[in-house]
Amino acid sequence: MYRSKRFKFILIFVVSILFILAFSGGFKNQFIRSVGELWNLGHIFLFGLLIFSISITWDKYQKLSLLKRLVLIILLTAFLSLLIEAFQYLFKNGKPDLIDVRRNFIGAIGCFLLITPSKKMTLSILMKTVAVIAILLETIPAGIALFDEIIASKQFPVLADFENDIEISRWHGDASFIRNLQISKHGEASLYIVFGTTKYSGLVLDYFPRDWSSYNILKFDIYYPKSDSLIFTCRIHDELHIKGQQLYADRFNRRFKLQCGWNEIAIPIKDIENAPKTRKMNICKVLSIGIFTVQLPEPKTVYLDYVRLE
Repeated sequence: MYRSKRFKFILIFVVSILFILAFSGGFKNQFIRSVGELWNLGHIFLFGLLIFSISITWDKYQKLSLLKRLVLIILLTAFLSLLIEAFQYLFKNGKPDLIDVRRNFIGAIGCFLLITPSKKMTLSILMKTVAVIAILLETIPAGIALFDEIIASKQFPVLADFENDIEISRWHGDASFIRNLQISKHGEASLYIVFGTTKYSGLVLDYFPRDWSSYNILKFDIYYPKSDSLIFTCRIHDELHIKGQQLYADRFNRRFKLQCGWNEIAIPIKDIENAPKTRKMNICKVLSIGIFTVQLPEPKTVYLDYVRLE
């Protein structure tokens, strides 16, 4: 079957289409984390399929020694990875991604290890075991994303309560943050945050159910341990904002002053909806919630807890 001309043609056609998608950026959905992580696994599949297609369509490949095959695969993978990353950087405004390059090599070398026969049974088992373990390790982020999306769906309208470690993966930013079990307003944990002294220091919640249309208010609690006050800004935007010019006037921005102790922050959904100056924010497709400080003279610590809709 693998040697039939029809099969070889279909295989080469599929690999060609997939490489076109790789150069173009493909269908990666930046708004759903699991989709993005599953697309990332496509790098492994693509380069594995490439090596498999070479092994059955190029007769001279089978005549090469194992070392020469491996060197060829490494050089080909390096060349194509460099080409893809350079193309996306120059024409798609993308940033070079070394993690994608790593996946390319895992796919290519993993396929080589899986399909290359060995006269020694022990070596053959070792090669295939190494390949399978390397591929499985790359699936962990996708598994975490899918599992957390199930948790987030069950928690909703609570967006974050920090009662399990996996929730931390929903957040990112230049501020330092870690789950904390000493201070909490709701449940047993909160998010310990250290805002830095950069111009804008903060963190962003990107992964949560997007439709807020059935709720009236966004609330969250912040504990500030100092006797002075601290001003921070809350920023919220929808899907249309990120697809546009991302203007300041096209999103929700509001400053809040924290006093010593627990502070309940309450933001009416109507205020968020009416925040953009030239349109209404799409409350059915809220994309991101950010909190940040502006050019602090020294680092400041807060504890965030119980982000929810009511």
